[in-house]
Amino acid sequence: MGFPIQQGISYLDENGDYAGYMVDYLEYLSLYTGWDYAFVTAEGDTNTQIITLLQMLINGEIDMMGTMNYIPALEEYLLYPSYSYGTTYTSLTVLEDSTQWAEEDFSSWSGIKVASAPSLSKRMEDLAQYAELNHFTYEVVEFPTITEALQGVREGQADAILQVDMATLDGFRAITRFAPTPYYFALYKGNQSLLQPLNNAMYQMSRAYPYLQTELYDEYFYSSGLFVMLEQDRKYIQELGTLKVAFCAGNAPLQDVRDGQVQGMAASYFAALAEATGLKYEPVIVQSCEEGIAYIQQGKVDLIACAASTSSYITVDGIQFSLPYFSGNSLLVSGPSAEIPADYENAQLFYTNTQSVFNKLRSGEMCCGRLDAYSINYYLQKQGLYDDLSVDWSSDKNVSYCIGVTSHVSGNLLSILNRYIRSVSDVESQHMFYEAMSQEATYTPAEWLYVYRFRLLAAFMLVVLSLCLYFFYHNSRKAHQEMTRTRQKLEQLSRYDNLTGAYNDGEFRSLLTQACSQKIPLMLVALNLRNFKYINETYGLSTADQFLCRIKCCLDTICRPEEFFCRQSADVFYLALRETQAEPAVERIQTLLKLIQKEASQLLEEYSVSVYCGCVLTAAAPEPFSADAKHNYMMAALAQGKKDKKQSICIYDEALHEAEQMRLYVESHMQHALEQGEFRMYLQPKMDLHTGLLTGAEALVRWQTKDRGLLFPDQFIPLFEENGFCVQLDLYMVEQVCRQLRQWINRGLTPTNISVNQTRLLFASEGYVEKLLDITGKYHISSQYITLEILESLVLEHMDQVNACIARLRDAGFRISMDDFGSGYSSLNTLGRLKIDELKLDRLFLMGAAKDTDGTQRKIMACILDLARQLNISTVAEGVETQENEQMLAQLSCNYGQGYYYSQPLTAADFERDFLVPYSEHLACAHAP
Repeated sequence: MGFPIQQGISYLDENGDYAGYMVDYLEYLSLYTGWDYAFVTAEGDTNTQIITLLQMLINGEIDMMGTMNYIPALEEYLLYPSYSYGTTYTSLTVLEDSTQWAEEDFSSWSGIKVASAPSLSKRMEDLAQYAELNHFTYEVVEFPTITEALQGVREGQADAILQVDMATLDGFRAITRFAPTPYYFALYKGNQSLLQPLNNAMYQMSRAYPYLQTELYDEYFYSSGLFVMLEQDRKYIQELGTLKVAFCAGNAPLQDVRDGQVQGMAASYFAALAEATGLKYEPVIVQSCEEGIAYIQQGKVDLIACAASTSSYITVDGIQFSLPYFSGNSLLVSGPSAEIPADYENAQLFYTNTQSVFNKLRSGEMCCGRLDAYSINYYLQKQGLYDDLSVDWSSDKNVSYCIGVTSHVSGNLLSILNRYIRSVSDVESQHMFYEAMSQEATYTPAEWLYVYRFRLLAAFMLVVLSLCLYFFYHNSRKAHQEMTRTRQKLEQLSRYDNLTGAYNDGEFRSLLTQACSQKIPLMLVALNLRNFKYINETYGLSTADQFLCRIKCCLDTICRPEEFFCRQSADVFYLALRETQAEPAVERIQTLLKLIQKEASQLLEEYSVSVYCGCVLTAAAPEPFSADAKHNYMMAALAQGKKDKKQSICIYDEALHEAEQMRLYVESHMQHALEQGEFRMYLQPKMDLHTGLLTGAEALVRWQTKDRGLLFPDQFIPLFEENGFCVQLDLYMVEQVCRQLRQWINRGLTPTNISVNQTRLLFASEGYVEKLLDITGKYHISSQYITLEILESLVLEHMDQVNACIARLRDAGFRISMDDFGSGYSSLNTLGRLKIDELKLDRLFLMGAAKDTDGTQRKIMACILDLARQLNISTVAEGVETQENEQMLAQLSCNYGQGYYYSQPLTAADFERDFLVPYSEHLACAHAP
């Protein structure tokens, strides 16, 4: 073998032994060829040695030589194998202590000064192509020789210079590599018999050791560089805030949880990463890759601390993986009685939580599994716990561990992570690993009990037997008496409420089910106290308990034989009255409420309690004599009774049933309806009361269901306001308005301002203004075409917050209208404090003024309109239904009118035909020359 002295490739170590990349590779090669090697050196510098040895190879004085580029012209004299045994790269290098240039950070390289010399011309051409592909620019600084170019970089005349990665000079570090060039062995032309064995051996090595070239390259040529954090990197890391990082339990020494804290190499690595980059993170503990994937999909995890290259994380879309920061092996582990399937090589999966898989293998839940070899050794320290498991030590496969970056994290975090990983030396990584391995595996209490179960069981049995023999005679009679008392107490607890002595909920349901099965008609009553918490806090728990006991006595008073009741919870009671009609049942319930009020006045010092009830007849439709259904209907009536402050007794009837069914329908279909576009936009025109021209429209929503026809707002909006779905619907309506405006503009029609209702929840939500601007920006619609209507009640409750939000909306170009003024506790002072553009008078105002006989309502309306005019607030009257209404409003100087006198709410197409097109034509004529 020709052996030129080359740094890293082939050299003599401090003991004078042959060493380097080529020597190690040849040792592996000899396992397949059986060859022995005699190394032949030459005198002179590196180039002289190579030329001398190459001539010797051509002359047949040596058999083979390494680190040869493939040159077609030399095929006349040499034999090349089919496979290369390594790759060399051109490196862009900077001074080792330079902190200005970060590895692979192309965005910050533009303008970098690169030193060049005539002998670097080919590599400079490769750099030009590489820079174009990666979108950075550079400035060339020419020098006569490479030596002067290197000195120029050292003296600051240039920032960087191109070098070969295998021969990078001391004091320089690479910030990128490109232009890979494979290198080969070359054989003497007369050694044809060696070529086929060499090809076969290199092919077999590529399959048996697929990462050999990478490992040798890292050992001899790759050195951890200086980690550089640019100013924009630090700002970016700071803007990320606190990221949630997934660590898997049961995977020591790589990652584990002990005493509530993450431990292991991954934890140490992340701590060092955070210290170097300023990254803030919060550990999230997962029990498996599957749970980690679920957390990623739910947005609960941003990074994966220790993602194995063979784990199921690699199948998840949107996850990017860093360079490996630790490598190891995986082994196949099987349970004590597992039958390994014949195709286990293809069926086996890699699992992250070693301890969990060990437990499943031990219990027979799993047959076999592939696990990390280090983790296997760690948990096998627990003697007596996993002794029955079998490890196939011949099944090892390579596995590497990376950091996974999910799609929740935007920006160049992956680039920063890779730069940091490159900068960490093997010594540092091994130190973290050995520190994690030094932690001894400890038994949990449950594991300790399992390991020593037989000894403990024997000792326990001995003690128990001794005690049993000693106490058997003395305690036999006492035990019998105690069992009798316990049975009685358990029976009491299973049927009766411990405080009042009434039946409990379980017994009541049992009796109800029995009565319904026998078709016995009943009136079910659920009774609840309003503000029972006030009684607890004001009079004390003892008095409150006394009051509940007195209510039980009142129930005893009104109940007849074969009727029953229970205390369901704190202040809720259920009754089952033998009544077939509502009227007599209501009379009895009213009598009960009077008795309760009397007890309250005596016990609670004249405090007037408020009681409400929900009732249902078991024999009535729907679902007669269905115990579960009737119980649910009773609770629905109770909920309705709670809302109605005027009525204390609510009976479940057909109207309430329909309302309940509608509520269930609305809540179960609303999200699907929004996704399918079932919510339709209708437009009702707003007219100028003085010119008669169109001045705008209000967007109103209708729900076009597939199975219930058209639903109007009063059928679903109140429910949406309760459950918060109105936030999504209001934004949806804004988008529908913007889409329609864009269609009109694209077709050359004159757009008109459209009002959209905004609920309290949306108006107070975070990022509200930004969401609106995103929608208008999406359709390129000016905010001046949108008027946002808010309710008077929102203004009264949150004046300062509302004004602050209104100021931001108006700055963005939106108009603000206060809707339904006069429907609640209207305040003229509110108009002076509120920065709105428009005031909409509730239709009740107009109805009152129209029916007013003495002119009082008309004067009030005139005052409000005059005040609005002085405050530069335009006014709109809702509910204009007659010409007389219109004339009266015009006389009072109201600006605009809206109502059925002009039009009912129309589809967008009908509104366009009946109002927008005529309006556009009118404007066109008015501006015609």
